[in-house]
Amino acid sequence: MRAALHPLLFAPLAACGLTLNVDPVVSDGGTNPPDAAIDSSIAPKDAGEDVADTRPTEDAGLSCNNGQRDGDESAVDCGGSCAKKCGLREACLTTSDCDGTFVCSSSVCAYPTSCKSLLAARPSTPSAVYTLQSTGTSQTFPVGCDMTEDGGGWTLALKIDGKKDTFDYDKPIWTDSSLLGVDHPGNDKVEAKLASFNETSFDDVRLVFFPPSNTLNAVKISISGGSLKDVIAAKTQTNLGRDAWLSLVPTGALQADSCAEGFSVTVGSARVRLGILGNDGNSCGAPDSYIGVGSNAFCGKATRAGNVACWNAGNGGSRDASVFAAVLVR
Repeated sequence: MRAALHPLLFAPLAACGLTLNVDPVVSDGGTNPPDAAIDSSIAPKDAGEDVADTRPTEDAGLSCNNGQRDGDESAVDCGGSCAKKCGLREACLTTSDCDGTFVCSSSVCAYPTSCKSLLAARPSTPSAVYTLQSTGTSQTFPVGCDMTEDGGGWTLALKIDGKKDTFDYDKPIWTDSSLLGVDHPGNDKVEAKLASFNETSFDDVRLVFFPPSNTLNAVKISISGGSLKDVIAAKTQTNLGRDAWLSLVPTGALQADSCAEGFSVTVGSARVRLGILGNDGNSCGAPDSYIGVGSNAFCGKATRAGNVACWNAGNGGSRDASVFAAVLVR
């Protein structure tokens, strides 16, 4: 099964940041619908749980079609040296026993729980849209996976159009479990909040900016969380520094006193869900600039993702630059 992916959003920009730059393939390993609920008793804890395969090979022509589990098969007439691989919920010893992009987890073929776990189990997996399974709810959902940039294994969570107020700081979309744009889980420029925002745990976050020139810039934040929703609610702070955030907008502007950064940053009336706030005068009493996503109305500007700077003489001048942005986790 295939799903259309827009070639622009994750175009081949390996030198700059995130890409989903291959022909899109939605692969669920078999005939099971991507949104099917899976019995929680076989929900995968994670991929890469293969055990040592000591099975002798069999004569596939003799035993792979006899309706019995024998030879080196992991389930009846599948896995091992059989041409037929095993489907969802069928027994496995290693991921090579499983069909499509299923992984061997807890001795059964299952959907991967993240793009990272899929890449670990199947290292040659290309960037595309794949079906993942939540470890918490056992529900499955399609999501874009970037398997190339910065080691690969990135799971797409958010796509934000800075010209719209969909992701304004005060909108409940940041704190509730609602979804948006689930029919656009891949690399097009359609706003989306995917199930991975609520479900996927991670050790790194990647924020990607796509300015009007389509030159991609990204920063990686090393931080662990059960989900992006949890980390945003916790108002977790970061310490990338002013220069790292400015790298997202090479022609950007940020006041010299960059006084607060991270998730759900609030200083006075200035707020941003992921980014950095800046002020002048060697204080952080009333920031007038930011770089990031999910801001409120700085200086009356409509930009909700990108770079806004007001009264910023000497530090790049004033700016009001909206971008299309993506947030991924790994």
